[in-house]
Amino acid sequence: MTWISVQAILANFFVLKQVTIGGWVVTCSDAFAVGSLIGLNTLQACFGPSETKKASIISLACMLVFALLSKVHLLYIPAQEDLAHPHYQALLAHAPRLLLASLFTFFLVQIIDRKLFGLFFSKQHSFASCNLFSLSCSQLLDTVLFSVLGLYGVVSPLSDIIFISFLIKVVAVIFLTPAMLILARKIPRWSPS
Repeated sequence: MTWISVQAILANFFVLKQVTIGGWVVTCSDAFAVGSLIGLNTLQACFGPSETKKASIISLACMLVFALLSKVHLLYIPAQEDLAHPHYQALLAHAPRLLLASLFTFFLVQIIDRKLFGLFFSKQHSFASCNLFSLSCSQLLDTVLFSVLGLYGVVSPLSDIIFISFLIKVVAVIFLTPAMLILARKIPRWSPS
């Protein structure tokens, strides 16, 4: 649950940093978004949906606390010698909009991912195939929804970010599939009984 929460916070913190990959502009948060949902799927496979719901609530609470404490931090009046405050201001100024977009998107994507993963996992599909399918679907929704709600007008070009971010997420999920196959052999399979 800690891993899921930390990944969610880092995804929101690093989303404003843009890098160029192969001529495309993308944000630096994609690995953290995928990491959070992989943790969520693993938790569901091992301990069932009730623990996954707890992890979602804890993640949301952690994100809220981070945003609140960020705002409190910005209220401190910096000393004349302080050189860091403008940087914190630039990083955290978009926090309310990003937080609202993120909370809505994160909550919706987690529900959809949990349901898709649970549906296929309960039908005795392999952990890795359930993970691949649910993450690909949920990451498409996550990428489009968060980009429009949180990043529109803040970063550009938005179409590049949506396309390449989703591509990076799918590639990450595909490359993680062999690890998921190994993990699937090690984890106990949750049973609703």
